Amino acid sequence: MIPKSNRLNAKRHFKSVYQKGKTIRSKLFICRYLRKPTDQPPRISVVISRKKVPGAVERNLIRRRYKAAFKNCMQGLSGIDLIFIPNGSQGQEFKEIARGVEECLKNL
Repeated sequence: MIPKSNRLNAKRHFKSVYQKGKTIRSKLFICRYLRKPTDQPPRISVVISRKKVPGAVERNLIRRRYKAAFKNCMQGLSGIDLIFIPNGSQGQEFKEIARGVEECLKNL
């Protein structure tokens, strides 16, 4: 589980990332991010549409995999808000997701 300080959950924070942030597209997901000048810890959220993944159990599994992959790579990051939007990634292995997240974070 990711600590509360690393969770992006306020509506105004989502709005600012969507309006002012930049986008990185991957085969597995879309990553929206916004750099902040402060030295705050990185914050993450995973947004999955009910249309793409209809089952709640599968959606939560995907969320947990993305958050675990982020947790493994978040050392050295600061002052950034990230929103991962998976492309209906049902059945993807954790290794694939972790590799994609790692590549994305290197490109920031």
